[in-house]
Amino acid sequence: MKTKLKQIVIIGGAEGTTAVARALKATGAYISIIQTPADDGGSGGAMRAAFDMMAPGDTRRALIALSELKDKAFLHLFAYRYPTGPLKGEVVGNLILAGLTLQTNNFEKTIEVTKKILKVKGDVIPASLQVPTLYAKLENGKIIRGETNLYIPRYNPRLHIEQVWFLPSVPLNQKAKKTILAADLIILGPGSLYSSIIPNLLVTGMPAALKKTKATVIYIVNPINQPGQTMDFSAQDYVDIVTRYAGAGTIDIALTPTMIQPKNPKKLYTPENLRKALKQFLG
Repeated sequence: MKTKLKQIVIIGGAEGTTAVARALKATGAYISIIQTPADDGGSGGAMRAAFDMMAPGDTRRALIALSELKDKAFLHLFAYRYPTGPLKGEVVGNLILAGLTLQTNNFEKTIEVTKKILKVKGDVIPASLQVPTLYAKLENGKIIRGETNLYIPRYNPRLHIEQVWFLPSVPLNQKAKKTILAADLIILGPGSLYSSIIPNLLVTGMPAALKKTKATVIYIVNPINQPGQTMDFSAQDYVDIVTRYAGAGTIDIALTPTMIQPKNPKKLYTPENLRKALKQFLG
């Protein structure tokens, strides 16, 4: 008889990570979301640049996904983006997280305070407490600086990426390490390969922690090839790149789009379909 999972760790960034969290909330497991420190775009990226802090956008999304608030009005406010005026483009939750960080001078304390406000069951953990810049070398030799310039490519989108790295290099958050080592199940993705998944693996100590954990490590392959990152990629190409940065033998199982097969391809990675695809690993 399988033992029921107690600790699930989801590693990634942006919407793919939160989709998995929503899918698995009903399992009753304690869910921890470990997030890339590379995000530097949009409203959150502006706050990262202005206040020398981790961009709060992915953290905001993760906290909302794990919230147990019955009254959804505040969650909607937390996600609200100003459409016009002097705050056009800014998100209320990002402003709150930035304000708390300026008060606490500690992003982890900010997360703990916000967890109480939003009645979060689970945890949101930065992969590193230091903020690096993501760099990429294209196949033509050109160097691209910044995560947002990969996510929205400022170059010929058909060019392939040869290598990505951080400057400066950043160490693994010790809380993230302990969480990985204590996990029963670890899920990488889904998400943009070079701007959401690989940046977590660039954190010094992350590959070693994933290698050491006794948890089953699943990689969910992104369902859509992205211009500037994965044009013409096969599922095996995704797995090969992740293995290159995570280390051989780290990934136990790769879930590909063809293994999930929903009736509507546009809903490939909805919470319902993700839950069905992961059911056999949930005990």
